[in-house]
Amino acid sequence: MTLLSEREAGPDGEPVVSLAATGRYLAGLPVLAELLREELAPRLTRTTTDGEFRALRREALSAVVSRHRDARAAYKVLHFSEDQVPCKVAACQEPIVGAYCEVVNPITRADLKLPARVAHNLMHHGDGVASEPLRNMGNSPYGEAPLVLDAAALRKVLTQLAVPAEVLSELEAWARAHPQPRSERVAFQPVAPSEREAALGIHPLHNVLAHLVEYGCADIHIKAGHPPCGVLRGQVTPFGDFGVLTPEATRHYVDTLMSEAQRRTFDQVREMDLAFPVPGVG
Repeated sequence: MTLLSEREAGPDGEPVVSLAATGRYLAGLPVLAELLREELAPRLTRTTTDGEFRALRREALSAVVSRHRDARAAYKVLHFSEDQVPCKVAACQEPIVGAYCEVVNPITRADLKLPARVAHNLMHHGDGVASEPLRNMGNSPYGEAPLVLDAAALRKVLTQLAVPAEVLSELEAWARAHPQPRSERVAFQPVAPSEREAALGIHPLHNVLAHLVEYGCADIHIKAGHPPCGVLRGQVTPFGDFGVLTPEATRHYVDTLMSEAQRRTFDQVREMDLAFPVPGVG
């Protein structure tokens, strides 16, 4: 691998831009899992039940996020941190940890998942270029794919936070030197409730999904007797904006979204994973 310090120009001839300050900033961000351990440790006892632990963890997460919001400070989440591979730079003794390093803004709830190899090169080599090994269906390597930091996206995530000016300047310079293609996003148009939904007080599901995705949820859970829940920062988080879902509402969603075959399966196993596109949402 060619480090930034060894390159005279970028892959397309663009000037080389150092990200040393950005790397130091990213390396200095606390890891959410470690923050939660510190917050939870004094509260746990040998008699703490699973239910009590979950409640304590929710309280700890709320306290951690609140402190960082007040301090205008980001934190990071390491995904699959148990996975580690060696860095290809000969002099580097630090392993590449996990699959993604997620930078989280507690004020805006914005986040950006950096590929682990990009995050590693940022923190340890001040570089925003990396390469990802490609493997076929038999898990055999057949080449590498280039990875380049999306500096504009990272700078946007850091909006409203107390970030060193040097970091913002580096990100601006990198964004100019390495512009990323942007797809034009279709704006979501709220859906008017159907006659049945209006009569039963059911929120159109697309509106529920759009609201939770806007908050950064990666997955949505719909269950009777509970408010809609979204997976936020790896945690199933209830959103009370739409109230508690009635059996009629959840059944309505089932009948609306599922095919006849899927409904038969759902009636037997009482759960179903679904994926479908929503314009302007995902």
